[in-house]
Amino acid sequence: MSITKGILKINGARPEGCNPLPLFRDRRKHKSPKSNGTMLPEELAHFGYESAFRVLPYKMQDRYTRVKDELSLSTVVLENEHLRAEFLPEFGGRLYSLQEKPSGRELLYRNPVMQPANLAIRDAWFSGGIEWNIAQLGHTFTTCDDVFFASVGTGSIRDGKEEEFLRMYDYERTRGLAWQIDFHLPQGARSLTAHVTILNDQDHSVPMYWWTNIAVPEKAGSRVFSGTEDVLYIEPQSQAEGSEHCFGRGRLPHLPVLPGKDASYSLCFDYSSEYFFQNPMSDPAPWEAVSYTDGSVFCERSTQPLRIRKMFCWGSHPGGQRWCEYLATKEEGNYVEQGELVGYLSEPTKYYSVEGCNLYFQLLKDGEPVNPMEYMDS
Repeated sequence: MSITKGILKINGARPEGCNPLPLFRDRRKHKSPKSNGTMLPEELAHFGYESAFRVLPYKMQDRYTRVKDELSLSTVVLENEHLRAEFLPEFGGRLYSLQEKPSGRELLYRNPVMQPANLAIRDAWFSGGIEWNIAQLGHTFTTCDDVFFASVGTGSIRDGKEEEFLRMYDYERTRGLAWQIDFHLPQGARSLTAHVTILNDQDHSVPMYWWTNIAVPEKAGSRVFSGTEDVLYIEPQSQAEGSEHCFGRGRLPHLPVLPGKDASYSLCFDYSSEYFFQNPMSDPAPWEAVSYTDGSVFCERSTQPLRIRKMFCWGSHPGGQRWCEYLATKEEGNYVEQGELVGYLSEPTKYYSVEGCNLYFQLLKDGEPVNPMEYMDS
């Protein structure tokens, strides 16, 4: 196991400072989301509690552009013989990449660019990897800010050297909380472990929000599932800007918001959508996973207090796809693995009946165009 510092070269636009004008908090302390009458009483008990907008003493990060230059971002790398985890300390400690070393396979969605957009509580947010969110609804205050990293000795000696783990930590100023995440990847381990500690040394309790936001590749046939089929979903008509969301309770695979389709397959959704797995209190290790048609599965699990899991997708509608392009690159397209079905050719129209069927696309390898016929089975 090793912990090293490095540099990531990436095209992108870095937020340049903060807006000096303060953005004041919502007059409300609590939001008031609605139910369509299907939610259970215990689910409504603290719904919207202490979730109204607030950002001070932090300032808004709205000073960025879409003009990309080559950036040199600091990284911290934790790795053993099986996994390589790459963190971005200048961007909230985002776990930018998690790679299975023997196969070279990237387990997360690894964004090829750094492009902020107005999607978080302080405005600037970027997609990809694993984001660690604390304290306030709306991602986190340090999405595009520095956090601290340190290597910490365990006291155990292996091969004449003290074993270490990686600690990420910071102080959250709106709630007055110290927090840290200890990442363990000892020799021989095939999974990355994160131990989260939140310290409140005040003489009163404070509301707490924690969300580990994981981005994974979305491919044809990919399916999301958890330890329960009971979910809360959002009524589509309540998702307009400025509206209070209206929630309903349903059971996978079929939800009222997606009639006639299996909602566990994210590509079935036309519009950006989300639902929340309601894992039972009796489950000692709640989990969520995504499976792929090649038989591979990405899975995460936690201890019991974090029992709720979420599925979010952008949807296939042009609006959702526009967001995908806006946060990444239009030219990137979707990755296709060997043996994966990319589509069908229909019978030619009368106009093309002599010439036959046509399929137009560009195939890139390592960023360079290649002859598709060398990579296709007849």
